[in-house]
Amino acid sequence: MNARRTLCMAAFAGIVAAAAGARAQGSGDPLRLRIELRSSKAYTGEPIPLTISLTNHGPEMLRVYSHVATHETHLDPFAARLVPTSTCPLPSSLRDRPVARTLCFSDARDKSAPVYKNLRQGEFIRHRVDLQAWASRAVNGGKPIMRGCYQLEMSYTVRGVKGVWNGSIRSQKLELNIDRLPE
Repeated sequence: MNARRTLCMAAFAGIVAAAAGARAQGSGDPLRLRIELRSSKAYTGEPIPLTISLTNHGPEMLRVYSHVATHETHLDPFAARLVPTSTCPLPSSLRDRPVARTLCFSDARDKSAPVYKNLRQGEFIRHRVDLQAWASRAVNGGKPIMRGCYQLEMSYTVRGVKGVWNGSIRSQKLELNIDRLPE
């Protein structure tokens, strides 16, 4: 497992495991993370567009770590967690059953620069990603998200970066149902 993937998984594990280090929405932190799926229903092999918004709800301006500019946008501070639910029928074969996954939005790069944004009260940054495309990258296991029902949650974690907001927050949880393409 490469170092970038290990850091992503460790960041999300820390958020889930440590209640003090992981503030959920509405906990009084001025920074809020929200995710939005175009649709809660998707099909295997098709794009799964996800919109990520980070908003300053506090009275003071916040400087935040937005992303990394490289040959494409990398979202180093963000990670997504997909956990299977029992809300849809499971395949009979254990091999075909959905598994929990943590997805990182950062990959190999030669040249890059972190991008920081100042957010006044009510201002936000917004990123759009394709969950299926990122899941299929080697850094995330190199396999598309399997058919099944999932609970999706995003984390935003910044630690040890001077001059910007540091901490960990989580988004709300969304349901995502991935099915076979209709024939």
